[in-house]
Amino acid sequence: MVDDTPMEMAHDDALEAKQEFDEAKMLMSMAAGLNASAEVLESIGFDEAAKVASAAASSTSAAAATDIQQGLDLAMAASQWKMVADDLAEQAKAQGGAYAADARADKIEGELQKDSMSESERTTAQVQAARERATEDVLGRRAAEMGIEAKSDADLAQTLEQAARNLGD
Repeated sequence: MVDDTPMEMAHDDALEAKQEFDEAKMLMSMAAGLNASAEVLESIGFDEAAKVASAAASSTSAAAATDIQQGLDLAMAASQWKMVADDLAEQAKAQGGAYAADARADKIEGELQKDSMSESERTTAQVQAARERATEDVLGRRAAEMGIEAKSDADLAQTLEQAARNLGD
């Protein structure tokens, strides 16, 4: 089981993306060198050697393009993991607010059980209790929405990571 937090996952994917972009840069330089060699070889009449160098340049360019796509997929996955972290933080905040509203409503409702309140105080307390229950409901729904959003973002991040892996090295 993986115990990485979403921010750790984002960090790891961002590092992998950088590695892929660095590899792509190196491969692009190699392809440029091979193309230059092919041109020189062709100019001095070594057509077969020029074709081999040109083919190697094409293969190297294709490998660079693959690394670039892997880097893009991993960079997007890192972004999604950051969104997961934000969603989970928002979910926790909303859920905590819902719990607090529930506790305040319970306290007010407990006070309403006592006969020591005037009619005006009782009405005010009932309104406050209803307000706290409404707040609890709204924040509870928000927490649920953020949980769903976090799951969706995590699924997308994993899909992007898998796409990068499927391209291979």
